[in-house]
Amino acid sequence: MHRRMGRLRFIALASALLAWGSAAPASAGTIDQAQETANHSAAVGDTNSISCPGCQPQTAGQTFTSGRSGPLDRVDLYLGRSAATSTPLTVELRAVASGCPSDVVLWSASVQSASVASGAQAWTGVDFPSPPSVTAGAEYAIVLRVGGPGTYNVGDNTSDVYTAGQYCQALGSGPFIAHGGDLAFRTYVDDETTTTPQPTDTSPPETQIDRGPAKHISHHKATFGFAASEPGATFECSLKGTGLDQEVKQFNPCESPRKYKHLAEGRYRFRVRAIDAAGNMDATPAKDRFRVG
Repeated sequence: MHRRMGRLRFIALASALLAWGSAAPASAGTIDQAQETANHSAAVGDTNSISCPGCQPQTAGQTFTSGRSGPLDRVDLYLGRSAATSTPLTVELRAVASGCPSDVVLWSASVQSASVASGAQAWTGVDFPSPPSVTAGAEYAIVLRVGGPGTYNVGDNTSDVYTAGQYCQALGSGPFIAHGGDLAFRTYVDDETTTTPQPTDTSPPETQIDRGPAKHISHHKATFGFAASEPGATFECSLKGTGLDQEVKQFNPCESPRKYKHLAEGRYRFRVRAIDAAGNMDATPAKDRFRVG
């Protein structure tokens, strides 16, 4: 009798834990799209630390078709990370072009490494601040990238189990390419029909240079990659140095990556500043210096 009661208690506890792990968080809306099976793991970030010497950083993307209209409250991802990873994981909502994520970032959130399981994968909830609205029948993409050293692993299924979207990969600054299978994910759309007015944005964005030339180069061209702390920001760039036109030395609208060619020998200083959707400008542009020759 005691043995039977103990077995029943174990089954009840296991069932409760399983239900807890798969249930929608209380703060999220209604599950809209879901692909919850994983038989494989896809790397995001520095693939050198796995088994790919010389590989470029990898970005993962999963497109989906929204079934509901309303604020996208939350995205769940089946995530793990390497034990040494401390760089946050950036999760973006992007527009879709030709079946894969485009360069248009609609919203983004930063996931701290401490909130992601080390080693084994587990469901991790990602809440978007001031949730973006999605429209039923429209395509969107969930993009995962790492802006520095470190590796995350996201669960995926090697079969095409989610027919309303597809899994895409990008290496380095290259384009997204469609791959077979689908990432494990869940999206939540809020049921509320009313929205709370948002306060006026008066905080300027922060600008970060995440790619640039070496401090001393022998060739006569340079490329810079940069990003902002707020999604949807635009940028202005300036390059001061030997033999440059005054227009190049002043701040002008630019996009990442910004490429310069036919540079004369000498010293140069590159600056970039972000401007958010509310018109707030970063008063402390990101800077980088290098020398040609």
